[in-house]
Amino acid sequence: MEFQAGYGDSSDLLSATWVNGGTRMSASALDTEVAAAALDGCRYVFLRAWSNSNGTDQPTLTSVTFTGQMQ
Repeated sequence: MEFQAGYGDSSDLLSATWVNGGTRMSASALDTEVAAAALDGCRYVFLRAWSNSNGTDQPTLTSVTFTGQMQ
């Protein structure tokens, strides 16, 4: 799987600022960006996932967790 993560002040996906310049990244690279607080404090967080399948296997995204605090 490859991922693309972004954030913004609007729910409009076209206005998102993409982490890592929008380059698709591996799960471990996404973990690094999240650990570095790249998506902290944003009103909207966007996550895209791509399945890199050769047509014979079907990768499964098992969980994604977002946490927040009401202000």
